[in-house]
Amino acid sequence: MNHRIGQYRAQLFEEIVGCLLARMFSRSKIRPNFAVPKAWLELEASKRVVDFFIREPSGSTVLVETKAPYDQDARIISKTLDDLYAFLRHWQKSPNRRFIIAVAADIPPSTVLSFQSDAALPQLELWDASKINDLLMTNFVVKAKTFSAEEMVKVLTQIRSEASKSVCNDLGAGFEGESRLGEGIHEKVVVLCADFCSYSKFVRASGDDHELVAAIMRRFYRDTRRAIVNHGGFVDKYMGDGILAFWMPRGEGGVLASTINSCIHELIGIGLKLAEEWQMHVDSTVNPTGMTCGAAIGTVQLISENQDGLLPLHAVGDAINMAARLQAEAKPNTLIISNKLKTACFPKDNNFVEIRRNPKNIGEVGAWERDYLTATDSSLMASNSRGS
Repeated sequence: MNHRIGQYRAQLFEEIVGCLLARMFSRSKIRPNFAVPKAWLELEASKRVVDFFIREPSGSTVLVETKAPYDQDARIISKTLDDLYAFLRHWQKSPNRRFIIAVAADIPPSTVLSFQSDAALPQLELWDASKINDLLMTNFVVKAKTFSAEEMVKVLTQIRSEASKSVCNDLGAGFEGESRLGEGIHEKVVVLCADFCSYSKFVRASGDDHELVAAIMRRFYRDTRRAIVNHGGFVDKYMGDGILAFWMPRGEGGVLASTINSCIHELIGIGLKLAEEWQMHVDSTVNPTGMTCGAAIGTVQLISENQDGLLPLHAVGDAINMAARLQAEAKPNTLIISNKLKTACFPKDNNFVEIRRNPKNIGEVGAWERDYLTATDSSLMASNSRGS
């Protein structure tokens, strides 16, 4: 089993589906890596993330899941769809909600019939390889000969040549945050520290399957960096499974707050999704999953290694220490922010609960906590640069 190629195919297929959705739902708000609020599920479900959440102008919602199974064997494809089938049965029924399942393979007819005949399922569309190629021809005049990694790269290259700005923009499109930085003192910087839950447990459960670890973490680095960049921030560094990211001051605090909320919601979705992927390939059940996040605001000093003051730059500042300490106190899929950040950016956000904590080497501090799997406010449905 080649995890490297398998995860790469899954990533490319998700990007292709994202491009189709951006074209087909051009007037809708699209959220990738959507962490599902608990209130949307009738029962406790192990799965808590879908690849895309779409809110149409009418208020109806579409949830999209993509799958590119490692193995094209019909039994593997049926098992993949059966797992999604079990998940869909947990959803609260709603006439304004429908689902799309896109699979990079031909779906066995018996599986299609079982989905279509179950009245308990919500409105559901199955997109198999043939259907996706039809959609690609209609929307981009391109077709995949196969859904191998090489062929999907060709499809994406052609799509990107005509798509100036959409959910399928390439990671290499530019790091806007970095271009504004220089050596010196920067004030009112929002600092985010985020950590992938149970990383060490997953590594232990993987045993000597080092390629599995590399394949999952490769997607983690790429997907989280793209999410942060697309929300106007930039990644300062990765520390194993930990992220240090910054947002420079710009515009009104409320605008920045909405952007950060949207970004953290997507980061949590990425953590949950990759944990699901990882769990499929190990024996031991690993919990908890998702991300823990801490954030603060303050002065950050950027120091160059070189006399010319150019990259690479390294950051120091109390806000970085505070964000890291708050992240260490956070529960899975929550964000803890400092008092200063709450006042500066989130003064009217009632989803934060006031708490007291005693972070290491800091002493008792007042802080604010938000659980992203229980929040259902409209800010989580807001569009971002990858959306409409």
